[in-house]
Amino acid sequence: MRILRLTNSSDTHSGVVAELRAPAVTERVVGLATGEHTETMIRAIWPTADLPGRVDRWIEAFQPDIVFVRATSFWCTYESVPLRLEHRLGRVGKPLAGAGLRLGDRPWLIDRRAFKLARLAVLRTIGGDPHFTPRQVSSVLGEVLRRAISRESTIAVVRGPAQFHNSAGTRAGFRRAQTRLRELDALTAETCRRLHIRYISAAGTNDGPSFRLGDDLHDTEAAHRIMGELEGGVIAEEWLAARRR
Repeated sequence: MRILRLTNSSDTHSGVVAELRAPAVTERVVGLATGEHTETMIRAIWPTADLPGRVDRWIEAFQPDIVFVRATSFWCTYESVPLRLEHRLGRVGKPLAGAGLRLGDRPWLIDRRAFKLARLAVLRTIGGDPHFTPRQVSSVLGEVLRRAISRESTIAVVRGPAQFHNSAGTRAGFRRAQTRLRELDALTAETCRRLHIRYISAAGTNDGPSFRLGDDLHDTEAAHRIMGELEGGVIAEEWLAARRR
């Protein structure tokens, strides 16, 4: 069985060894339940307008049996100071936004308490913007899914967001993030309902500091295990149900 896993950086982050991350856990669960050898191609995605075309090319190259999509709340709930600057300053702010995003590739820095406190102070002063609205994300994912299931032999499974990011660290920030996560969860679930695609609602499943690494963004081993077992169980169910049809 071939799984095309459309996900985020948690599934490739070095903070957890590869064999304990959700993709590997999912493969083991699916293999035990179905008796199938499972191979996964992982692609981190960003819900921009060009994503459906890129997914088309990945499907053509890999010929997956399963297209698994992980909708992440980071897209909608994480408020970015550099992005706020880009929106306010236009072209002048764009390099600052790009530099801010690249900090995510430097865990030695973003894990440090001093950096976190400095970022929080700037965020509370300037404010931040999310990268996408829930409706923007839902629209792009809907097109990805419509194209995926247009191939009759392809099964799609979608897992919704599990936890939100209160990057502002305030009560108002908490409410904004919670509202955006709920909207993304509801919109994605409705898209899947219309397309007759299995949807896994995971909101709150692994919420809390014990499920995040020191950067407050990526999943811990415990979160990977919970999500991998949940995702693998549903993928196996859908695969076996399709074989019975």
